[in-house]
Amino acid sequence: HRNFEYYYGQPYDRADGLYTNDGLTADAVAERMTALTAGHTTVWLLESEPEMWDEDGLVRAWLEAHGRASEHTDFVQIGLTRYELVAATP
Repeated sequence: HRNFEYYYGQPYDRADGLYTNDGLTADAVAERMTALTAGHTTVWLLESEPEMWDEDGLVRAWLEAHGRASEHTDFVQIGLTRYELVAATP
């Protein structure tokens, strides 16, 4: 995240990614991601070796289901994706 902060150069709210490899279910990921993204319309997903913390891609799947990827850049062993979140309907 330090490199992102340097190049992004703007204030932002940061949340550590969810560690799902210890058996976190998709429902638990949904609950936590909903809480982490509450009040935000844009989320950046910075992935480095995602198989080490989210081998089933549950975080990315939640973002794909609740947002739209508007930008993506790959670096050596790093992916950076910007998601525009879709507001939940009541």
